[in-house]
Amino acid sequence: MNQKEAIRLLKKIKADQRLLDQKEEILYAMRMLAIEAYGVNQSKRLNLDRLFQELKQQLVYLESKNDDSFH
Repeated sequence: MNQKEAIRLLKKIKADQRLLDQKEEILYAMRMLAIEAYGVNQSKRLNLDRLFQELKQQLVYLESKNDDSFH
């Protein structure tokens, strides 16, 4: 592996790590919403579910970007 290839690979690894960090943050937020939903009324739970679904969509998007980067 020459220096150019090593630099390209390092940049790809850093980009993949950023995506994984974002995914971890979203999963943590989803977990916190799920925990909070246990102790609230139905109205608040519906709002939390909406937020959870938005995070889920972000996660699906990031996973598709991450899948693309591994091909």
